[in-house]
Amino acid sequence: LASALGKLQQELPTKISKQELDKVLAALADALRGEFSQANGEFQAAMRFLRQDFHQAISQVPRLDTALIEANQARLRSQVSAMELDLEDVRKGVLHKHVVQAAGTTNCVSCYNNRSQSPDPRSVAGADGKFYSRLDSDFLGY
Repeated sequence: LASALGKLQQELPTKISKQELDKVLAALADALRGEFSQANGEFQAAMRFLRQDFHQAISQVPRLDTALIEANQARLRSQVSAMELDLEDVRKGVLHKHVVQAAGTTNCVSCYNNRSQSPDPRSVAGADGKFYSRLDSDFLGY
């Protein structure tokens, strides 16, 4: 705009008629309309570009769907419950194995030391089915 006014001042003679002045003003208005139209086109193109960028950025932002979050939390809770049940089964299995080992005939129940599975050669089966220790004749003094 400033350049157009400066050009107008250089072209204007000192004495000018109303018709000539109207022509100059019309030319100036046409030039301004052209510059405004070009600036408006550039502005509209920049706005279209910004809108496209904005829509692309928004489409890349993950949508937070509360129903989906709640479903995932419920699924995770059920998985944790299943893991707790599995761990309880493992604990019971280990405890059972430990009890079975302690109850077996190969280890002592209190200290888990190895013990013989065969009866002591000095023991004798009684009439009632129980084993009794047999004392040596040396011990009795015979």
